[in-house]
Amino acid sequence: IRLPVSDTQQRMLNSLEMFFETDDIIAIGIIDRIMRIRQILLEPKIITNCTGLSPRTEWILGYIKDYPETSSIFFTEFTSYIEFLQQYLDKENIKYGVITGKTPKPKRFELVKQFQNKELTYLFIQIQAGKEGLTLDQAENLIFIDQYPPAGDIDQAIERITATCEERAHIPKRIFKIVMKDSFEEVIDETIRNNLNMADAYNNYKRYLNLV
Repeated sequence: IRLPVSDTQQRMLNSLEMFFETDDIIAIGIIDRIMRIRQILLEPKIITNCTGLSPRTEWILGYIKDYPETSSIFFTEFTSYIEFLQQYLDKENIKYGVITGKTPKPKRFELVKQFQNKELTYLFIQIQAGKEGLTLDQAENLIFIDQYPPAGDIDQAIERITATCEERAHIPKRIFKIVMKDSFEEVIDETIRNNLNMADAYNNYKRYLNLV
């Protein structure tokens, strides 16, 4: 899913790339700047006060309204984004669960059980907390809200929806990745598809800067 960068996001990205700061946010060094760029492309409101929602957040909220009965898993690198989303999810009459590094193991297993039994329609998972050890083959759709190397983390997350029994083998499986058009996220996506690692993402970012 390729989404356009909003005017707010583009303004913040231009400022960050030129001055290493934007909206009172200072990025010290390239690694910090990469993190800030990822957050801006995800949802600027998680790091600064601004009006409106990002195209990505709008898409997710629209998806939930359009597919209220489709078992779906959303993976993200950022716990802060899941916590941000919850204020909007709680306003809707939907059944969802959250798994992050803060979620105790007994609670994780209970959420998995509820999802597998169709008591929950959606699971929002921080990828490091849920990329392994969870069986979620009741899911029809797996959506990567954002992604970052290593590629192995993405592969492990995808394996969560692999059918473990004949009963669930017939469930259609679709995998979506949300990427902001003409942005560093396209570089990240290519890095992952080429099975490269975080160091390659860092080096690719430096090359990306020379092209813009």
